[in-house]
Amino acid sequence: MSGEFSTSCTYPETWFQGLEVPEGFESHEFFEVYLVSKEDIFLFKSVTSMERVRDIEDLIALVETGLDYEIVIQEIENQLSMDESLKHIIPLMIHRVDLLMQQIGAVKGLMHLKEYLREICGELYE
Repeated sequence: MSGEFSTSCTYPETWFQGLEVPEGFESHEFFEVYLVSKEDIFLFKSVTSMERVRDIEDLIALVETGLDYEIVIQEIENQLSMDESLKHIIPLMIHRVDLLMQQIGAVKGLMHLKEYLREICGELYE
């Protein structure tokens, strides 16, 4: 099973192997349920095509719970290694990080993520 959660991100079967299955949903005849990490939810919310207030609020809540930004960066690298055309969403991600920093201030992890995204964005124009 592979999955596509948005028009931008595709996850290989190996990605699902590391996901937690909630108790009571281990085996169901008609569907499968997995819990995704807050880092993956952060990525999903940061690449939505519409800028919804709720997405920004959700991103703020995720940042406040504490994210492992190295996991976020690694997943961006994984996605780009599968599909380089995804680089077009990097400016959108930078914009979302800027909005977050305007709302909650300079968070070390967000600043690191923004630096990384700018490096990728710079590669687009070289």
